[in-house]
Amino acid sequence: MSAETSGASAVAACDEQASAVQDGLVRLADRYLWEEIELLVQAHVATRGRPDGERCAEATREALTTVTLRWAEQGAESGGSQSHALARQAYAALRQHFPAAAESPLLHHAMGKLEWARAERLTLEIGERTLTDDALREAHAHHRAALAGGLPAEQAARSARAQLDAVRRVREGEPRPWDMSEQTCLPDPRGRCTDPVPRVAPGELTAGDREWLAAYDAFLAEPGLQNTPEAGQVAVERAQLLMLYRRWDEAEAGLRAVTGPAREQARALLVGLLLARWMEAASAGERSAARVALVAAATEVEAAGGPQSAQIAALRRAALWAQAEESEAIGDDARCGEAFEALYADLGADLDAAAEAADGAGRCYERAGMTQKAIDWLERMADVHREDARAPDAVLRLARLHERILNDEQARDRYLDLVARAPKHRAAATARRRSLILSLRAGTLPEGQMDALIRGRPEERTLAAAIQFRAVMRPGVTPEAAEKYIERFGKEGGPRRQAIAHAYAAEAWLRASCPVEGAEGLCVEFGRDRTPARVVARVAKPHARGREHLERAQKLLPEVSGGEVDKLEAPIAVDAEEARAALRQVALLQGDLDAESALTSQPPKSLDPARSRAWLEVRKAEVERMSTVYEGATGAAGGRDQAAALIETRKAQVYESDLALLDEVAAAVEAAGDAGLAQQMRELAAQRREAVFTAYARCLDHVAAWGHDPGGQSALCRNGLGRLVGRYEEPLEYTPDSDGRVLVSHEAKPRAAKRR
Repeated sequence: MSAETSGASAVAACDEQASAVQDGLVRLADRYLWEEIELLVQAHVATRGRPDGERCAEATREALTTVTLRWAEQGAESGGSQSHALARQAYAALRQHFPAAAESPLLHHAMGKLEWARAERLTLEIGERTLTDDALREAHAHHRAALAGGLPAEQAARSARAQLDAVRRVREGEPRPWDMSEQTCLPDPRGRCTDPVPRVAPGELTAGDREWLAAYDAFLAEPGLQNTPEAGQVAVERAQLLMLYRRWDEAEAGLRAVTGPAREQARALLVGLLLARWMEAASAGERSAARVALVAAATEVEAAGGPQSAQIAALRRAALWAQAEESEAIGDDARCGEAFEALYADLGADLDAAAEAADGAGRCYERAGMTQKAIDWLERMADVHREDARAPDAVLRLARLHERILNDEQARDRYLDLVARAPKHRAAATARRRSLILSLRAGTLPEGQMDALIRGRPEERTLAAAIQFRAVMRPGVTPEAAEKYIERFGKEGGPRRQAIAHAYAAEAWLRASCPVEGAEGLCVEFGRDRTPARVVARVAKPHARGREHLERAQKLLPEVSGGEVDKLEAPIAVDAEEARAALRQVALLQGDLDAESALTSQPPKSLDPARSRAWLEVRKAEVERMSTVYEGATGAAGGRDQAAALIETRKAQVYESDLALLDEVAAAVEAAGDAGLAQQMRELAAQRREAVFTAYARCLDHVAAWGHDPGGQSALCRNGLGRLVGRYEEPLEYTPDSDGRVLVSHEAKPRAAKRR
């Protein structure tokens, strides 16, 4: 027989056997059906590779696939050994002859169920662990393969659950849990690690743990299982496994995503994870971030209650305490205060720790510049925890804080509180002195207390003099009050205070000697509108008293404008700059008197041309000299702009007084027949008018730059401008002109007024 004839016969035999198998699928018992299928497989082998053998190969593949699925399903339902053996034989033949078909997800799913059922029966019947584990591993492998190949949703969920259950059975439960006390340091109440756990490099996952992780991932990746009750527990187990290997990021993400019944367990485990990150962090920033997250997670766990709430609450407090101390150490005072504040609300009956937290909150908020919060916490420390050893220091800080923000009465009361509580405190003497100073400032000095100081030791008399100096020597002091201070205390307050007191007395008496109400500086009477200004003679007696004190001040002040620093503290201390300022003020007062003397000089009554010309030259030189004198006294009243405003006002008053007299004398001289001299006087008057405009306008500019005008300097200067433009009753606006002169009025009218 030829090869072609033999091959054709083999194909025909295979087709005939395929028909027999198809018939057997319906009517033959499983054992006999397998015999027929084995014959079909042999026939397929005989026809393999022939073009006309494809039909036989397809029939063989379909037959093997059909019986594998049938017997696997039967074996999974019944657990029978015959179905199990036949299904494994059929699947083995399928893998041998048709490997691609054997990887069908549905076949793997069916075989996985079969092996699981076999393992269950082996456990029940003979309890043989090795055979059972082998079956479970095969079930696991089939289900993993089925999931990898893709299954319908229902079967995929079954396979995902079954593959994890198989691992659990083989591994006898769950992997080793992550125990917080074994894996990381449990801090003491202050957040310090006193018993560190040796850090061991976690290394690579073992083969068994890789198998666990793969099973967890397969379960959690299946959409049909993600919202089931057991999904949360699986996620927790997976996170614990990752935590054993310090894979913090993956574990934390998994724990935060847990919902359902396992959420509480996940949050508690998250606290342990964040504790480990805190303890193992390499930088302050990482430690801080872990502590902040731990506090938030712990708060959630505590709110839900549960058996671990007490331990987690202790960890939260330790984290807050460590956060507060580390924030304070690096200068992050606001965060430090917040941490101590959060701690205080949680410490309850632990009074010592609560007092420490209150003190820390006050201290940190004070350094952070959060004044009101600092006051609140220092008051709580001082009043609620008044028996604590730290309370007196808190009272002292509270007093100083109140004084710093000018709460004088509260500061005084707290200083007195410190003296009453702790008379032997290191700052008690300072507190007593500060309370007196603040009582003085508030005008509430206890009756008889000043007399007690005066009768006391030398240093107490010096203190009394310093306190009284600040109480009396202020702008606007009356001459009687100034002299009373000098008579009563003399040198008790030191030569610097004595010299400055003479300056104040001189200014007060000279102010009192001017009969013009409201006059400032020169004793000059200014009219309204364009009425000329004139120097008014001072009252003799107060004028003389003022000159006496002025002479004493001029003699003493240069001697005390340098030298040692005052041993007393602000605000009763008097430094050298205050003496220099008084010296400049004295120079200003002397300039006023000299200017008045110059401005009161009158032309000859005869209006003789030669004598009148000589008088004009002398008066012109005197007025210019006075301008120079005033400029030399710059700084008399403090800051540069403030002093400059005063100087410009004085110069304007001198020029305005001179202007008024020049206008009057020019008219008389012209009437007497000397038109040339009259014209010269009018030209000088025009120059004076320009100088007045400029000086008053500069005064307003300096006041604006100064930003503070308690003495009403701007009103004097505006009134002066108003007199010269005939707009005394209306508010004026002024701007520098291109040539440095000043334009005054609402519209363009002042330019014309200025040039009249």
